[in-house]
Amino acid sequence: MKKGDRLENITIEAMAAEGKCMAKVNGQVLFIQGGAPGDVVEVELTKIKSNFLEGRAIAIQKPSPLREEPFCEHFGLCGGCSWQHINYETQLKYKQQQVIDNLERLGGLTLPAISPILGSAQTQHYRNKLDFTFTAGRWLTAEELAEKKKRGLETSPGGRFPDEPGLGYHIPRMYDRVFDVHTCYLQPEPSNSIRLLARKTALENNIPFLICASKPDLCERSPFEQPAGVR
Repeated sequence: MKKGDRLENITIEAMAAEGKCMAKVNGQVLFIQGGAPGDVVEVELTKIKSNFLEGRAIAIQKPSPLREEPFCEHFGLCGGCSWQHINYETQLKYKQQQVIDNLERLGGLTLPAISPILGSAQTQHYRNKLDFTFTAGRWLTAEELAEKKKRGLETSPGGRFPDEPGLGYHIPRMYDRVFDVHTCYLQPEPSNSIRLLARKTALENNIPFLICASKPDLCERSPFEQPAGVR
């Protein structure tokens, strides 16, 4: 097998770290970006190592019964809620198992029996603090990129659109790439209203935004923090 190869009818067995899933191919562990336990997927290989493989799900051939429709329009682009497509009870199960695995396998600890995690009644708008980043050249979604190209507009390599500011989050593991956030469900109002007003006010008053790639140490973040009593 080599990078770029595609494998069909791969059954995902479990969740892994960093929002990835895990399957096995000919006895070798395959970490998959995208997907849910129980999915049968087509995978494109992105990394080949002697003791494991990595890939991304490019097609769901049979969806898992554990799936749910993500409620956020930014799901898949944003790394803030990487398990949003899986029902909450299943999320709790795998998160608990990851903690146990890390303590036992990596920490070498012998643990007593651990009771199941008690789920929260509030699965949205529960964060106290969020950091948003300004950018002078925001990252485009696949749909936006296709529309820009259709209209004959040029984008920089990788999908950044020059001279189109944004205020939002970084693409996972890509510090210099920021996409525009419309609505975030991690924090209650007035978080979204304040962020959108800050963006609108800056644009109306020609306040320049920075490109993170050019001056990462100066790339400003806008921290929005709720009072503890409003969490």
